[in-house]
Amino acid sequence: MKKMNVLSALVCVAVVLASCNQKTETEDAASTEENLETTVGDEADLSTAHEKAIEITALPSSVTSKIQSDYPGAELIEADEISQEDGAKSYDVEIKADGKTIEVKYDEKGTFLGVESDDADQKGETEPEKE
Repeated sequence: MKKMNVLSALVCVAVVLASCNQKTETEDAASTEENLETTVGDEADLSTAHEKAIEITALPSSVTSKIQSDYPGAELIEADEISQEDGAKSYDVEIKADGKTIEVKYDEKGTFLGVESDDADQKGETEPEKE
């Protein structure tokens, strides 16, 4: 009889532990699903930007004059206009400066936003000098 009571107690403990574990797994699954929805939502926000190739002549003068100021004598090769859902625009412009091909990014007011380089070993080598 004692053995039966001990065995029953062990079974009860096992059932309680299993239900706790199942609840934790359910909460983990819900948390993972929520994180996935957040990630998908973030990616959807990124996809709201629309990028299209444009002619160099279609660049705003604020951008072309700033590029010429930051990279004197640079050759402008090609450009992309990035339009955000809120109407803000920025421009990725591929240029050849000092024998290196780089892609510079400016907003529509001509504010420098960043640079990518195919040729340079370090990003800093191609950023415009600060005055």
